[in-house]
Amino acid sequence: MEKISGASASGWSIQLEKGLRSTKPGCLVESIRQIGPRLYRWNKEPQLTMDVCDIFGLVPGEDRLFADAILFRIVDAFVLGDKDIRISIAKLFLLTLKHCKTKGPTHGIYSNMTRENRLELLKRVKAVLNVDCVKSRASAFILFGCWAEFAKDVAEIRDAIFSSLTSRQILEVRASLFAAGCFSEFSVDFGYVFLEKLLTLIISQTAFRALRIAGAHSFAKIGCSLLHAVRSYKAGSKLLQKISEEDVLATMLMALTKISLNTSILISDQVVLLCSFLSQTSTDMQARVLRCLRLIWENSACFVPASAFSFQCLFEILDEQSTPSALRCEIFQIFLKIIAHGLPDMLLKDTDEFTKLLRCVENATRSPFLSERLLAFESFVRISTKLKKSKTMSEADLANLSSSVAATILDQVTVLSNRLSGGESSSEVGDELGRMLRLLLVLAADNSKLGYLILDKLTSIIENFVNLLNPAVEVEQVEAHKVVDTGAEGNIFPQRVLMFHFHKFLVAFIEAGGGTTEQVVSKLKYLICLVCDSNLFDCSIHTFYALIWHSHKNQSHLPSENQKSSTLTEGMGRFPIKLLEHENIIHVCGKNMLEGRDNWSAYKAGKYAACEGVWDVANFIFDHLVKRVQSDAFCQWLKLLVQLTNFEKNVQVLLHRNSICLKPHTLDNSPGNTNSSGNIEQLAEICAATLDSDKVLEALSAQTQAFYFQRWFLALRLRFLLLMLDILKVLDKFLFYKNNESTKNLIGVSSRLASLAEEFDLVTSTFIDMDSTSLKIMSDLALVCSMLALFTEFTTMNPTEAYGEDCRNVIVKDLVGRLWHVDPEICVNLLSLLKDNGVHDRSLHFLPKPWLSKDGCILGDFLSHCRFGVKRIIELRHQFLNVAANEDAVLLQLSRNSMESLLQVAEAWMQMPWQIPKYFFRVRRTMGSLLFWSSTGVRKQREISISLGSHLQLNLCIQLKDMPSDFTSSFSKLYCILYCRKSPSTAKPHGELMTQSHINYRASEIDTMIHLNKNLQCYLMKQSRDTMKCKDLHNAGASDDVQVCVCFETNGRRQGFSTCLLDVSAFPVGSYGIDWHSAGIDRHGAYRSFLPLCRGPQFSVR
Repeated sequence: MEKISGASASGWSIQLEKGLRSTKPGCLVESIRQIGPRLYRWNKEPQLTMDVCDIFGLVPGEDRLFADAILFRIVDAFVLGDKDIRISIAKLFLLTLKHCKTKGPTHGIYSNMTRENRLELLKRVKAVLNVDCVKSRASAFILFGCWAEFAKDVAEIRDAIFSSLTSRQILEVRASLFAAGCFSEFSVDFGYVFLEKLLTLIISQTAFRALRIAGAHSFAKIGCSLLHAVRSYKAGSKLLQKISEEDVLATMLMALTKISLNTSILISDQVVLLCSFLSQTSTDMQARVLRCLRLIWENSACFVPASAFSFQCLFEILDEQSTPSALRCEIFQIFLKIIAHGLPDMLLKDTDEFTKLLRCVENATRSPFLSERLLAFESFVRISTKLKKSKTMSEADLANLSSSVAATILDQVTVLSNRLSGGESSSEVGDELGRMLRLLLVLAADNSKLGYLILDKLTSIIENFVNLLNPAVEVEQVEAHKVVDTGAEGNIFPQRVLMFHFHKFLVAFIEAGGGTTEQVVSKLKYLICLVCDSNLFDCSIHTFYALIWHSHKNQSHLPSENQKSSTLTEGMGRFPIKLLEHENIIHVCGKNMLEGRDNWSAYKAGKYAACEGVWDVANFIFDHLVKRVQSDAFCQWLKLLVQLTNFEKNVQVLLHRNSICLKPHTLDNSPGNTNSSGNIEQLAEICAATLDSDKVLEALSAQTQAFYFQRWFLALRLRFLLLMLDILKVLDKFLFYKNNESTKNLIGVSSRLASLAEEFDLVTSTFIDMDSTSLKIMSDLALVCSMLALFTEFTTMNPTEAYGEDCRNVIVKDLVGRLWHVDPEICVNLLSLLKDNGVHDRSLHFLPKPWLSKDGCILGDFLSHCRFGVKRIIELRHQFLNVAANEDAVLLQLSRNSMESLLQVAEAWMQMPWQIPKYFFRVRRTMGSLLFWSSTGVRKQREISISLGSHLQLNLCIQLKDMPSDFTSSFSKLYCILYCRKSPSTAKPHGELMTQSHINYRASEIDTMIHLNKNLQCYLMKQSRDTMKCKDLHNAGASDDVQVCVCFETNGRRQGFSTCLLDVSAFPVGSYGIDWHSAGIDRHGAYRSFLPLCRGPQFSVR
């Protein structure tokens, strides 16, 4: 557990004292430099409470004692030291100033200081004002400014500041202006006096210009109250007419802008004021004004009325040929902020204004300056996408505008491609090409009709490139796929850059659902063949492009949702067992990459093949790479990948065989004509072999504290396959052996599938740094589990049976939550099932999954089958309602029909490629949370014990581990749930608990984690636990068990502290373990779970 600043203060104080007493040259300044970041960290932490003191073994008030000692030592060094020491100390307190203002009086090193000690600090520093050194006096004023919160009411210091404003020393006046500005932020009466003096200083003709600029800077700090801010703004606005120097005027405009940002009622006036200065002839002045406007649009766009902003002024500046590129960039930055907020109505209604905007943006796309060109292209795309969302233009006009924007970007792509194909190796060209292709992705996602236009242009570029530099070579010629040495003379490195940029675009285009129409598919296939048939590119490019086709086959091998239901199952046979047309290319290229020692490209190709489900290629590459690595850890990792890809390759073949055996047209065949039972047995044997992979991962995880995701994902994969084996066995007996009693074996499978879907959700929310593509794959897999759970449940239960808040009800709600933003048609049908059975609308508490997307990697075709299956469930339910209870033959036939619905969905799953998320290949230390605890009066955790009939009070500390600062700052509060069963448990050695992760991915442990995560999520969503209640799957949540949720406020260092009281008075004598789980809500409102990296507390009742 990391120590907080209060717990480290005693050591810091001793080190500071040693440094200040040292006679070594520079040691004193170095000790002051070291204490600065520590005080900065301390100022971000809240005051210590009793429970925090108990955790760290501190005496209450101990932190305050050492804080005062540190501050007085620093002040004494300031008083007795020379000017260099005083300047160093002034910089030290300036470092802590920001957090003193933002965190308030309950945070920081000054929070517990008594009034007497504060006055003593000020008294000692005030003595420095009498010295002759100007820099020393200026440093003293800086300290007073940093301590303005408790120095503002000291009359002697206020008088000293006002007196120094008339000094002849510029440095002293600037320091006193700084101090006066800080005082004005806390004191209204001081601010009124300072305002009058400041107005006199700024318009003074005798004052130095540097002082007048410094005074204008200080003007922004005036405005402790709303009334004072309005008065200061009006006085400053009138003052502008008396200022002739542009630098002073520009500084005053920025100061007035900052005041208006803090007072929203002034923003409209400030925008009008700034627009009136845009007609200034000085480009420097225009740049400062535009910077102020951009600041307003960035921070307070919602308060800017359309009538207050003048677009005409911006257009006039852009029309000027002499306008600098930097100024044009500022204008386009403003345009982007306006577009992000929404184009004003007046601009859309005025056709001339809108036409001018488009003309200015289009002209800028041809600018010779890169920054201006990029901003113009981005503005062009944002205008197009924003107009489509606003629906203020006709469909035809929007289509024309989108096509025009795409054509303009494609022209630029052509220019950049020609430069790269000509051998230009500038990084700027490659970066700009990447930016252009990303903008094309935005357009293609917004308008699907542009996909063919974009692909056609890219194909034309590559075609011209290939025909210009080299004729085509047949695919069978192995020499066409040799490794190209990019470092040799005459290399084609720029061309490789071009092709890999195009490759990234095509991959993202397919993942976004771009390859759906026949035209696009045909053009995509032609483009890939064009690349793979040319010897101009090396084998790595050929491999990646050939794999694109398989990526597309994974996206679109199932029939579209517009096909009739009778043909849905028949279309499933189109999925290939082997690689299609490009099998020869991929294997030849892989062999050549390995022979050419291009190991890194080979690894990336194997990784990409695994992510796309091309298992035989991935297995071939990884198997050869194992023999080349030097590190034992890397060798173990590659061996794991070999085992995994071999396993998935065998599973894919067996599932396809089972799919053929389970075709509807074979329902009347005899059992001897099929081999499904043998395939199922082989599949079971393959699943058993995955335990070896888990052992390898367990060993690697113990060495590196990583591979948590990999182990969890493989465990999920294995459990999912085992559940599907149960379903396939039932289908096999039902379809071929006419065993109608076999459906009883499906009881409980639906609840386990639903739990598996929740586990996929838990993984997704736990690994918060997961990339978007991996998020889609995980959410798709969760949806598959949820959908299979629905069909399995309705197959095993009579649809006429009434059900309330049972497991079937929960499964339906969960599925509706997943599809709420994806497929409304299925949701309507599912909700009708609930409403027809008496479930009221108000009880439909479902939580849409925020990471589920319409552009999922495997959803589109699978959902078409599920949509048909849900309709069949509803039809069968109505048929059951019309059948008498004694009509056994009819009921049996309806049961067989429901089984066929499950068959159809099972077939759809078996034909669906299983893909590994890209995150699987990200080997990093796992982010998670640690829980530390202590009990009142007990110093050691292992000694926690209470008497029979007592409550257990715990002091808790939660700490996030291995989490980057950008993620940590997203959570201002953390939450933890503690759960204790009444049944005694066996205590484990304390040392083992804190050195190894306790996650073994056993079903019981995962079920407990899911249960706690669900309860904690309900607590955060302010919902009752009953709204998401399901059948008791793991005996969690018994009435005698104890559960409590705790909130932690973070201290800025990935830590939080709190207390809780567990009512264990009914627990008998024995030892007990407490399970726990933690989570948080990020700044975007998304629920994020944290992986628990240690076991929970243990206690005994005596």
